[in-house]
Amino acid sequence: MLRAKGSETQKTRKEAGLDVHYSEDARDLGNLEDYDQFVALLAELYRLVHKALRPGAYLTVIAKNVKKRGRMYPLAWDLARELSDTYILKDEKIWCQDDITLAPYGYRYAWVSNTFHQYCLNFQKEK
Repeated sequence: MLRAKGSETQKTRKEAGLDVHYSEDARDLGNLEDYDQFVALLAELYRLVHKALRPGAYLTVIAKNVKKRGRMYPLAWDLARELSDTYILKDEKIWCQDDITLAPYGYRYAWVSNTFHQYCLNFQKEK
């Protein structure tokens, strides 16, 4: 998302003097173009966390679905599915960011709004 030219995120970060991407490193998951590969590698990181957790411990992952090039990618749902072989999905909560102004991107051509919420996925390592 940080590299998406013209995105509100990028504009806001530039105005605040913040980076619009974190690195050029090929190991940086934020540099991946392939969505399925991104989800698979992100899930692998959470599987490594699983090894460090004690039995019965909880892990909360905060994820926002991604809109890119006119398509929505259900990152939260795909990540929950991908991790279901490692963790028990116990609950989901929606974090509503109601301090964000509606931005109807593509107005007059296509309806694409900005995203106002993130999913808090609560997983548990089996006891």
